[in-house]
Amino acid sequence: MVKSQFLDGFITGEPFMREYPPDPFYPNGEGKMLKTPIDSSANSTVKCSDPLPVGTYPLPRCIGNVFEYNFETYDVDQRSKLRSKRRTSHMITWFGHYITFNIV
Repeated sequence: MVKSQFLDGFITGEPFMREYPPDPFYPNGEGKMLKTPIDSSANSTVKCSDPLPVGTYPLPRCIGNVFEYNFETYDVDQRSKLRSKRRTSHMITWFGHYITFNIV
């Protein structure tokens, strides 16, 4: 049997309570995502091997490629050394938007 719980505690119209962390998850402290060379459009001509412009960070796809090509799949020790110290990612950001705006 699968059990689930509604986010609003089964009470209609009850606001979803959030606890904000004491330190922001964003490195710039402004709550903005990191700047990348392009806007994630499908017609991108930027390659992972291209040099990054000043003040930008690599595309998430390029970071994922480095992990896929350079590390063993089950090398937990090596991957653990490279994890985010903030213990979050942009995937968490988008999940937060999902919860905030109640997108279904």
